[in-house]
Amino acid sequence: MLELFLLRHGEAEARAAHDSQRRLTQQGEAEIGRAAQKLPTQLSGLIHSPYVRTQQSAQLVLQHSQAEQVISADWITPDAAVSDAIDQLQALEGTWLLVTHNPFVSYLAAQLSAISVNQTSFSTGSLALLAGAQALPGTLSFAWK
Repeated sequence: MLELFLLRHGEAEARAAHDSQRRLTQQGEAEIGRAAQKLPTQLSGLIHSPYVRTQQSAQLVLQHSQAEQVISADWITPDAAVSDAIDQLQALEGTWLLVTHNPFVSYLAAQLSAISVNQTSFSTGSLALLAGAQALPGTLSFAWK
C-alpha cells in the first residue's frame, strides 16, 4: 500500500540568478508550516527536488515529521518528465512525501489518478494525497489535504 503526499513548495522569490536558486519568502515558509501540520508525524521517506525552495520546504516539513529517508531527486524538477517519475515511484511502499514544483506536480497527480489536470492545479504550499496499491497511471485515489 502506498500513501503519496504531494507538496508544492511555498511561495518563492520572484527572481534569482537562476530559477533553481530562488528562496522561500516569509509567506512561503508560513504556507509550508500550515501544510506540515496536515502530514503524519512519521514518513517512510521524503523526496525533494534539488532546487533551493524545495530543499527549504523539506527542511520545514522535517521540523514536524520524521522521515526514514530523505532524497534529493532531479526527476521531480519543474520540467521533469512525469513518465520518468512514475518509473521511480512504482517501487515505493508506505507513506512518502514529494516536495516539488508546478507544472510537474499537477501533471503527476493527474496521471496517477486519471483525473483532469484542471482539477489538480497546485498553488504554492498545496498538499494532496494519492493512495492505492502502487504508483501506476490511473490507479491512485486523489484527495486534497
